[in-house]
Amino acid sequence: GLLPAVDELLQATADRQRVAVAPPQSPLEVVARVASHLDARLLEAVLMNRILERGMQTEGIRDAAQALMGTVAEFVDVVLLAVAVHEPDESVAVHVKACEPLSDGVREGLVGLLFERLQVGIDAPREIVLHAAELPAAAQEDLDRLQLHPLPMRGAHAVLAVLPKRVFGEDSREGLLLRELAGPLGLVLDNARLA
Repeated sequence: GLLPAVDELLQATADRQRVAVAPPQSPLEVVARVASHLDARLLEAVLMNRILERGMQTEGIRDAAQALMGTVAEFVDVVLLAVAVHEPDESVAVHVKACEPLSDGVREGLVGLLFERLQVGIDAPREIVLHAAELPAAAQEDLDRLQLHPLPMRGAHAVLAVLPKRVFGEDSREGLLLRELAGPLGLVLDNARLA
């Protein structure tokens, strides 16, 4: 009756506690974790430096968008990249790095998602610039995997669109890098548009 039930409950509690307590780590495991963290920080610093260096060498927002998308493509395996900048005069410039030609359906689907994120009416004045690249062709259904990352800017709103070949989460290496690099990416775009 009661005694076996209490024993069973105590055993289940003990099992949960054993699972919850992680075994002590060896010095080698600790060193490996520290090295992995340092590798990630080094990669972030190198990419941030590259973004700022390339940004200083650009003339105008077209060159800046091209340089930034090229840098992002170095650490994310992509099908398509886009940068959209919504100016105070309500116009939107959309720079797309994709295979050529970009189908009408994919282009309009991409613009719709970008405008929605920027909270812009679909009939807003726009300029779409295709920066052709040797990338796989994006299909309309691929846009379901599109990730949108806001880029902080002064006096304008911008978003980076990434269509990865392989889906990754916010806490993945790529997701963390994109979040960390949003500031420098926005800064370079801001400087280019104000130059």
